[in-house]
Amino acid sequence: MNKTRKVVSFFLIFVLMCSFMLPAFSAAAVDDGKATFNGHTYQRFDESMSWKDAKAYCETLGGYLATITSSDEYEVVKSLIAKGSKAQYWLGATDEVTLNDWQWVTGETFTFWADTVTFETYDNGEYYLQMHRHNWGNEDFLGYWNNSNNEKASIAYAQTTGLLKVGTTAAEAIFNKVSGKILQRLLVATYATSPGYWAMVNDENYEQAKKVVFKDESETTYKVLVEKIDNYHYNVQNKLENTLKAMKADGVKMNIICKYGFQTPPFIEGSRKLSDNRIEVSAQSFGATTVETNKKFSLIYMNRAKRNGTEKYISPDRRIDSSTALFPDNTWYIKNIQHNPFLDCFNPLMLQMCYSSEQMTINSDSNWPQYLYYDNATNTCAPLTKENMNTEDYTDNVFAAFARFVKAFFAFVKEKLQNR
Repeated sequence: MNKTRKVVSFFLIFVLMCSFMLPAFSAAAVDDGKATFNGHTYQRFDESMSWKDAKAYCETLGGYLATITSSDEYEVVKSLIAKGSKAQYWLGATDEVTLNDWQWVTGETFTFWADTVTFETYDNGEYYLQMHRHNWGNEDFLGYWNNSNNEKASIAYAQTTGLLKVGTTAAEAIFNKVSGKILQRLLVATYATSPGYWAMVNDENYEQAKKVVFKDESETTYKVLVEKIDNYHYNVQNKLENTLKAMKADGVKMNIICKYGFQTPPFIEGSRKLSDNRIEVSAQSFGATTVETNKKFSLIYMNRAKRNGTEKYISPDRRIDSSTALFPDNTWYIKNIQHNPFLDCFNPLMLQMCYSSEQMTINSDSNWPQYLYYDNATNTCAPLTKENMNTEDYTDNVFAAFARFVKAFFAFVKEKLQNR
C-alpha cells in the first residue's frame, strides 16, 4: 500500500471508527469525525460492532483497524476519540494467535504501549485491543488501552454490546408516553415525597428531578417539602465531605464500612461498577477508585501504585484502590455482602471501632485488615485472600433482574399507599 495514501481506522464497541482511501487533508475546525497524521486518514463512526466484524468492515471500505506505532500517532487518535460520545474504541491489534504476543493487523512492529486500565494476561478470551474515552471512579482514563472479548453477550457487558443502548432507546420511548401526569402522580404517591429519597439524588440531577416531580407546584403545594430538601441538599449533602474532614480534625472517630461483590440491576447506568447491589463502592467510600465488574487493575496500574506507595491500599482481588477514598486508613471493605444486611459476624469490628480509646485504623488489628470476605455458609468474616476472593457472578439474567426490580418496586408502592 502506498505510504502516502496509508489509511488507518479504529473501532470502538459502541463507536465504530474506520478509514477510507482518501487523500490527506488538514483537520477541520468542526469535528467531522476525521483526522490526519503523517499522510494517514482516520475517521470515526458511531456504530456497535464486534472486533472481527469491525475489522472486516474497514477492509471492505479500503481501510483497516487503526494501528498506533508512535506517541505522536497515539495523541492524534486520542484527540479524535475525545470528541466522540461513547466509551471504548477498537484498535487493530490482537493476541489471539499467541497469548500476550500482540500483533497489529498490518504486520507493523508492536513497540508502542499506552497506559492500560485492566489488561489481563491470562487466557480469558480477551484477545482484542480497545482504547477508552470515559472516566472510572476519580481517574481520567481517556486514551488508556484495555483488552476485551470479541463478543460481549453477558449482562456484565451489556453497555459494551449495545444491549444497553437498545434498552435505553426503548426506555425513552416508554418514558415519553408516561412522563406526564402519570409519572408525576406515581412519584408523588410513593417515595418522591419522602425527604430521605432526595438524599440519594446527586447534585448533577437534583434540579431536573425536582422539575419532573413537582412540576409547577414547588412554590405552592410542595413548598415546605422543597424548602426542606433544598436545605439538606445544598447545606448538608454538598458539604458532607468537608464536614466529615472537619469532624475528624476535631477528634471525632471516623470509620467507614463498605460492601461489594455485586452489581446494580444490569439495565441501568452504572451497572458495570462495583457495588453492594444498591450503592456503588466509590460512593460508599467517598471516592475509592474501582474497576468495572469482571475486571481488575492492570499490571501497569499496580506498578504505578507501587511507585507511588499506594499499593497497600489495593484489594487482593485488584478491584478497589482505597488510596483515593476520603479516609483511606479508616475505610474497610467487606466482599460478598449485599446492601441490606448488617450481619453479626462483623459486630466485633464495629464495637472495636466504637469503644477503642484511639482512632482505629486498618492496621490496628490483624484480624480486621482493610479488605474482608464474608462466608455465607458459615456466617463468618475473614481477611480477603487469593483463596477466597473470586466469588462474584455478574452473569445475572437481565429479565430475572428486571422481574426482581419490578416486584420490589410495586411492593414498596403498595406499602406506601396503604400507609397514606
